[in-house]
Amino acid sequence: ELDLLSLSPAKLSALVAEARDRVFAKRIFQPRVAIVLGSGLGDLAARLTHPTALPYSEIPGFPRTHAVGHAGQLILGFLAGVPVVLMQGRAHRYEGFSDLHVRFPIRCLHALGATTLIVTNAAGGLNTRFQKGDLMAIDSHIDFLWNRQQWGNPHVRPTPPLRGKCPYDFGLIHHANSIARRKDITLHQGTYLATLGNEAGPRLMDILEDLLQDMAGQPD
Repeated sequence: ELDLLSLSPAKLSALVAEARDRVFAKRIFQPRVAIVLGSGLGDLAARLTHPTALPYSEIPGFPRTHAVGHAGQLILGFLAGVPVVLMQGRAHRYEGFSDLHVRFPIRCLHALGATTLIVTNAAGGLNTRFQKGDLMAIDSHIDFLWNRQQWGNPHVRPTPPLRGKCPYDFGLIHHANSIARRKDITLHQGTYLATLGNEAGPRLMDILEDLLQDMAGQPD
């Protein structure tokens, strides 16, 4: 894998442009929407019309995922008449990739022209009302993606990547809720807890359950 951490901001931007141009060399196409397909959703690619696939191994800087069920390719095409780009699989922090490696493909999708990003994944639920297979629209998140060294270091603080901006489009969430009601599909709405995979373990789950119970019981 390319060591993105060693690149200056200027060289990183140049690599994004190189990745964009490699995709354009395959097909001149400007997507409006980028969709990251999580586990179990890779088959959505079969619904695209006029698709063009490009393996991550052919795109400069793209990390190659080793997760089961992640094909590891970029697909351009039309979904319901809308020009889209799909990431059929992605790299994960728990595979050992840095934040920069995980973010790099998203920067490339934006460079291609996508202005809307839809991210999906398969996750477990702490909410006891959820049933297996239920869907949830994420409207906020808790970031526990620190590595082991950061957890115990009081001098390390995460750098706010959003700079006060909300990454969630509540108009899209409202639209998704409307479609779910019309089609009689169960769609919850809530907070996503991001951890480094199974490393979190049951002890963290116990702490979080207690935390949520305490939060729910706090007076105004």
